[in-house]
Amino acid sequence: MSYLGTPIDTTNQFQSLSSKQFNGDGGTTDFTLDIAPGSVNDIEVFVGNVRQDPHSAYTLSGTTLSFTGAPPSGTNNIYVVHQAKSVGTIDPPATETVAKTFSGATTISGALVASSTAQFDTVGIGAAKDLGTGLHIKTGDSGHGAEPHADELVIENNTNGGLTLAMGNSNSATIAFANTNSNEDGKIVYRNTERELRFHTAGTEKMRIDSAGHVTMPNQSAFSAQANAELSNIPTNNSVQTVKLGTEIFDLNADFNTGTYTFTAPVTGKYLLTFSAVLANVDSDATYMVIYIDTSNRNYQDSNTFAINGYSADEPRVEVSQTVVADMDAGDTAKVSVKQWEGTAQMDVQDDTCHFSGYLVC
Repeated sequence: MSYLGTPIDTTNQFQSLSSKQFNGDGGTTDFTLDIAPGSVNDIEVFVGNVRQDPHSAYTLSGTTLSFTGAPPSGTNNIYVVHQAKSVGTIDPPATETVAKTFSGATTISGALVASSTAQFDTVGIGAAKDLGTGLHIKTGDSGHGAEPHADELVIENNTNGGLTLAMGNSNSATIAFANTNSNEDGKIVYRNTERELRFHTAGTEKMRIDSAGHVTMPNQSAFSAQANAELSNIPTNNSVQTVKLGTEIFDLNADFNTGTYTFTAPVTGKYLLTFSAVLANVDSDATYMVIYIDTSNRNYQDSNTFAINGYSADEPRVEVSQTVVADMDAGDTAKVSVKQWEGTAQMDVQDDTCHFSGYLVC
């Protein structure tokens, strides 16, 4: 059966009936009860041993019982009997099919099986919730707090802990990041079939770690270019000439421009840059010449290593190379430059021997 009304005390039992008596005086209509009933149906009211109609004979406001007409005079001729009601707890059925909403902090111990549309404001599993704004799974007190921008789910332990995603051997486990662009604009995927981990940003894969530990980044900036035209008869007036690197061997992020022979850094970082070339017909009378990697914020001239200064006779073939780790800002450019002072304008940079390459290190 159902028990209606509000609890009178908080003991885990069914309470016994309670009553109250009053003396009528023929004029008083309001009487004060010791207990506030939940409704007019929670009490039985008698006047001269005649039960009163709860729908018309009286009303309730808190502990105030108000008669619609003054009871006659008499000693204890008015009495009120409170209906018995539950003040304990009743275990829910093993299966509940009705939608439930839980408000306030809720702590559930034992196995929690959620179905249908059960709703919780905050939940503690394993112990009382004391971290985060949503679900707190606690198997030990770490003594730490929760990051306020990532506290809808908190997993806590005072020793090793973690989260496991267990899928079939031919299936994938995915953590997706949604925004207005896509439900999975970013995601981390572990593919059990290949046993490899894939990282996606802006909707496409950007990095992969295979089962052997190889890391591939298909969009990581990297390029290699070759000269497509000979740079002949380098002027001797100290003017800077750009080597004509007009043929791409590869360009993963489309950062090399074959029209201007330059590489443009897509992001701020450290770039490994290297070139090699063959110089032909180097004039022995050239007081000084140099070929070098030339960037927006620095040119890497090194007179001790990459300068050619004063041959005793003309040199038909001189092999040169340079490798640097360049600190570049986003938008900085890099190219291979050459210049010469004095002598005869006869030196050439051969087209099929000059290569320039680089990649983003970090």
